[in-house]
Amino acid sequence: MNIYSLISLVACLISLSAGFFVYVRGSRNPLNQMFIILCFVLSYWSLTEFALRQAGSASSAQAWIYMSSVWPLAIAFLLHFTLLFIGGGEHFKKGYVLGLVYIPAILIIALSPFDPSIIGEPVKVYWGWTYSVSVESLFSTLINLWAISIALLCLYLLVRHWLKTDEPIGRKRGLYLVVGISLPILCGVLDLLLPYLGTRIPELTNTGYAIGMVPIAYAVAKYRLFSLPLELVAKKMLDTMNDLLIITDAELLIREVNQATSKALGFQESELLGQPWTKVLPEETSAVAVETCEKVKSRTSFSDLEIVFEAKDGRRIDVSLSGSTIQDGSKLRAILLVARDITERKQAEETLRQSEEKYHGLVENVKLGIYRSTADPQGRFLEVNPAMSEILGYSREELLSMKVTDLYVLPEERRQLLEKEVAQDRIVVKRRLRRKDGTEIMTLDTITAMKDSHGKVLYFDGIMEDITEQEKAAQKERELHILREVDRLRSELQSNVSHEMRTPLASIKGFTTTLLRSDVKWSEEERTEYLKIIDQEADRLAWLISDLLDIARIEAGALKLSRQKYQLTQIMESIACRLANLTRKHELKLEIPADLPSLFVDEVRVIQVIANLMENAAKFSPEGSEITIEAKAVENEVMVSVIDRGEGIAPELTDNLFDRYYQARRVADGQKSGTGLGPSICKGIVEAHGGRIWVESKLGAGSKFSFTLPTGGD
Repeated sequence: MNIYSLISLVACLISLSAGFFVYVRGSRNPLNQMFIILCFVLSYWSLTEFALRQAGSASSAQAWIYMSSVWPLAIAFLLHFTLLFIGGGEHFKKGYVLGLVYIPAILIIALSPFDPSIIGEPVKVYWGWTYSVSVESLFSTLINLWAISIALLCLYLLVRHWLKTDEPIGRKRGLYLVVGISLPILCGVLDLLLPYLGTRIPELTNTGYAIGMVPIAYAVAKYRLFSLPLELVAKKMLDTMNDLLIITDAELLIREVNQATSKALGFQESELLGQPWTKVLPEETSAVAVETCEKVKSRTSFSDLEIVFEAKDGRRIDVSLSGSTIQDGSKLRAILLVARDITERKQAEETLRQSEEKYHGLVENVKLGIYRSTADPQGRFLEVNPAMSEILGYSREELLSMKVTDLYVLPEERRQLLEKEVAQDRIVVKRRLRRKDGTEIMTLDTITAMKDSHGKVLYFDGIMEDITEQEKAAQKERELHILREVDRLRSELQSNVSHEMRTPLASIKGFTTTLLRSDVKWSEEERTEYLKIIDQEADRLAWLISDLLDIARIEAGALKLSRQKYQLTQIMESIACRLANLTRKHELKLEIPADLPSLFVDEVRVIQVIANLMENAAKFSPEGSEITIEAKAVENEVMVSVIDRGEGIAPELTDNLFDRYYQARRVADGQKSGTGLGPSICKGIVEAHGGRIWVESKLGAGSKFSFTLPTGGD
């Protein structure tokens, strides 16, 4: 084996290792997938080159030349990979782009067996067998020009993208990729051009690829080169917000809006970008808003500024506006404006105000009803004042001739009230009465029992106030309170999520900055430890984003399930390692019968539910205590329970345990850590399967979380 053959073999192994490395890091990203395919094609190409150089005869060499004729695919895959990297797949939304990338390569491969000038004849040289290059063949020359043009185009696109990137980590990622890709491109161009200059040297392309894989693999490990970009994650998160988001530059020109803004105001995103942000304001409020934003420029943030936005169609939208700055050192880069639609709340407040004004007018201008009635079960009026007639709609004569029970919406309430009136000297009670016109009213009555010297009730004196409007206003106030409470809890959840996101980001930033210090030389153990922490914090951030996306899908009714038939024992085997890690400080006990009916479920989602419940059980149980997972068949369902011996939950709290905003309140009050989204995500997943989830708990005795899953699926 000569040294050139060995180089081809090493190139094969390096390409294969690089592809496998990226596959292990994550193969769901389209960019990762294309890189893996490119690496495997290159490893195959290098292997055939190794075999060609080691061939024992011309016929054997010719066979290996035919087998290596897939090289045009490597060119096409390289272009595909480049377009994915610089554009995130946007280029492939039009089908003809995909055709332009791959059709030439497929045609060249298909024509190779019929035209020897394309792949060449076997030639024995000092580095082993190789292929001849027909410099006089027009077709062969056109193919070489195509390959050179595509390779140089890829290099140009990557360099341009790198030069346009402002974000520091993005520039480092781009630099490693440009270096890694430029080497094989330049080697490939030399391989294709030198024969036309009358010079032949051992082919360098595969060697260049092998060397180029080293900086790319380093960038994958150090900078998560092919991970989901944080900018894309942030954009997706912003688009799931219900609040309106506007990001302006230092000159108050709009640079970014989320989907909620476009939807609420009726503008296309392109209609707002580059415009002054006062475009969304009516003329009478723009001056106040601009003055407030000028204060923000001096690093004075603001919140809960109630102003009005104006939609494209002229609609007015009441919003509560908050603003803050995004700084790059001492330089103001952007102003972040978040507006919450409070139109519904403002309408409720106006309705309440009008109702209160009406009620106050009644109190000031209308006399209270005064009456005297008998103490018998049905009761008769002995005397009424004119205000009673106005309240009830009957004339004085009609009231004196009718029974008191005739006014009750529910006559049996009179009997219950009479018992209280007799037992007490004075009571204040609300009554539902029916006016002469049939409408129901609510009255507030102060009733005094007039008794003789022996304690016998002679009659009742009462003062009646019509509180119908007050009750309606109170109901609206309760509704308004609920709206405010939902707003508050939503803000608490957002604040908590922001805190939970800042914590891992701060760790990632801190340790990354530490590793990049040029004045300190870190040992390999220290570097590995810091990288582990960065990796763990990145996973933590990914889990948080996953929880937020799950909650958004559940609320939107867009949670999709990939159901198949599974045995519960299979699912438990899949999660065994994770359960062992969660309960490493506890004793795990499984009580799962082997003869349970099969389940028709989404395995990944069921694992998510079990892991969430187990994590909670471990969090709130003392070390060394027992945690049990049991299951049993119940009719056409399987019931799974997670039982702990922890502190338990108070009875008044269990009804709200799976409510997302209740969890946010508990987190904000310091009763637990994390986002508090786990139980509500579990509920959404179980209910999406058609099951139920509940908790049975006793303080000091632990908790039992149970949920059901459907069986069958045939």
